[in-house]
Amino acid sequence: MIGQISWDPDRNFFVVPYIQHPVTWYGLLFALGFLVGYFLTRKIFSNFLASPDRTETEAKLAAVQLTDRLALVTVLGTVIGARLGYVFFYGWPHYVKEPLEIFKVWEGGLASHGGVVGILAGLLIFFFWNRKKYPEI
Repeated sequence: MIGQISWDPDRNFFVVPYIQHPVTWYGLLFALGFLVGYFLTRKIFSNFLASPDRTETEAKLAAVQLTDRLALVTVLGTVIGARLGYVFFYGWPHYVKEPLEIFKVWEGGLASHGGVVGILAGLLIFFFWNRKKYPEI
């Protein structure tokens, strides 16, 4: 048909040699998003925490510590939320019968809307943990 584009790319970015494990585009973009987000957040926290009563080194150290904590809760919240979103919205009949398969995240099955809920839950946890130590955030 003229005027219609067929877009059906390969799911895998590449296959790891010797172990024959595929690296998917989805996983690659997840990792890239986490890395870019980590470094941008660290820069933002470093600028935000800079003040006359803190040295530049202290501000950078505090920024790294905060960013590490935020990255931990964000990554965990994203993966757990996305997996549970998939389980509840798309695979419920299967996972009711086989509940231990919920933990097999390497077999696929993530839902972006579950990831958003997981990120929001992670952010709430992060701000609750850090509200007394860094009241300015």
